[in-house]
Amino acid sequence: MTEATLPSRTPEQSATPPRPRHSEHDVISAVATSMLPEIIEWLGDDYQEDMKADIEEHLIEAMKDNPGLDGYDIAKHLDNRFMWECNAELVSILDSALSHASTAHSERIKEWVKANNIRPKLGVGQKISSSMFRGEGTITAIMEDRACYVVQNEEFRSTHQNQPPTSGLLVPYEQAKQI
Repeated sequence: MTEATLPSRTPEQSATPPRPRHSEHDVISAVATSMLPEIIEWLGDDYQEDMKADIEEHLIEAMKDNPGLDGYDIAKHLDNRFMWECNAELVSILDSALSHASTAHSERIKEWVKANNIRPKLGVGQKISSSMFRGEGTITAIMEDRACYVVQNEEFRSTHQNQPPTSGLLVPYEQAKQI
């Protein structure tokens, strides 16, 4: 992952910077960088070293304009805006953008947690409410590296009866309200 400037607290600030989002430039840029070798391989003999920065910029713009990161939509953007001659092979490569984004976003969150010393305020067994589910839920585990509680509510328990007791919905710390 490329070097990123993470938001972190200064002594004058009391609030924690917001959780990194999938759509942030640093995440999208990391996705473009990680996909670059496959794109270069796809270009084959048409690739020239001086094209690298343009290719990366094109990918970043196409992904920003297609937040669902669907390979076909990214390819359409590249074709319409930058006159790329896209084919099924390229669409297949671009279909991995969402997976790359998930990895880059997870890394960014881990860095954010570490840089800001994010710690859980609640513990396993505590009851919470959240806009992410109806009713109340119980914290069954804590994923400190992702700053999330694992929560089971009644609906989850009824639809996932054979799941381990520590499974559940992922609720970011900042979206959990103690009951």
